Amino acid sequence: MSSSATSPTSRRNPQKISSTLRKRRKERAYDTIIWLGLLPILIFVPWWTITAHYQLPTPKIALFDASGRPQLSESRILSMVTELTDPLNIGFRTVGSREHALGDAWAVQQVQDLAELCDHVRARAAKDGRTVDLECDWDWQQGSGTHKFDIMNQVIYKSYQNLTNILFRISNSRSESKSLALL
Repeated sequence: MSSSATSPTSRRNPQKISSTLRKRRKERAYDTIIWLGLLPILIFVPWWTITAHYQLPTPKIALFDASGRPQLSESRILSMVTELTDPLNIGFRTVGSREHALGDAWAVQQVQDLAELCDHVRARAAKDGRTVDLECDWDWQQGSGTHKFDIMNQVIYKSYQNLTNILFRISNSRSESKSLALL
């Protein structure tokens, strides 16, 4: 090659080079704008998710609220779960085992205690000269049987022997309330 030949860079049009540089700068500016727009989302959403996920309400420990009305108590629920699952008490209730029978007897005792509490509330109201329209009924059912059902295109046959159910109904004396009663 001769020395008079021009190099490849010298043959380029300077206007074309500057327009290419301007395009690249615009593309970088758009990228920056997009990232600045996404940055709050990429920071806020994970922070909010973690905050909302780990933020639990304060557990209620007392059995009654400030006005004296009964409320669900986390400590009461945990004591029942501990009673039913702790191996030193009843333990895990495999069907047909001694623990299963103990768990059933424990549940019946809890329902009987609730029925006595209803009677106590009515007696206390009567003693104070008030009437409380409160009825608490409970039933213990035991049955055996079989049935068939489909799950995910699979036919399942289920049979059970001496399955027990405990029903507890809180209602008032009106017949309409019995159909809408809490079971």
